[in-house]
Amino acid sequence: MKIDVAAVRKTLKSFDFKTLFYEHLGWDKHQAHLDITVDGNAVSLTANRLVAEMASAVVVAHAAPGSKMEALCRDILAAGKPL
Repeated sequence: MKIDVAAVRKTLKSFDFKTLFYEHLGWDKHQAHLDITVDGNAVSLTANRLVAEMASAVVVAHAAPGSKMEALCRDILAAGKPL
């Protein structure tokens, strides 16, 4: 993925992180998942959930009401992680 450095600088200077993450860094374009076993239970982790599980803190630009991202945010908070 080629990054437009000038456009990235512009979004940083204007604090437009949603555009930076989604349009320039492609954070909403992943389709990865990982199937693992935890305590004998099969668990399928999507990329968002996988990264959230590994991180010590999570930053979410936007979580629409009723969305999968909102559900993930609730799980992150329930686990006691900073969000």
